[in-house]
Amino acid sequence: MTAAGLDMRTGKQLGEDRRMAPHGLAGQVLLQEWLEERRGWTRRASAQFAVMAGGHHGVPPDHMQLHNLDAHPELLRTQGPAEPQWRAVQDE
Repeated sequence: MTAAGLDMRTGKQLGEDRRMAPHGLAGQVLLQEWLEERRGWTRRASAQFAVMAGGHHGVPPDHMQLHNLDAHPELLRTQGPAEPQWRAVQDE
């Protein structure tokens, strides 16, 4: 991944914060972002659709989980020079 420009911090560097971004929640947030930015969906409509990704194990994320992840965008994509590459991959 690093060779492709997708730098990321290690689990040790992220520490306990990485628990705020389980894959279902991360998928929900990224899908919602994509629907709004690329397709022009409203926040409400995108949230109603993207919750399927967040709850694919049976329990959708709650408001506090969404709020906490929103406060830590570095858990979804590495900030800085690698951010454009992360956005490009997440938009595919």
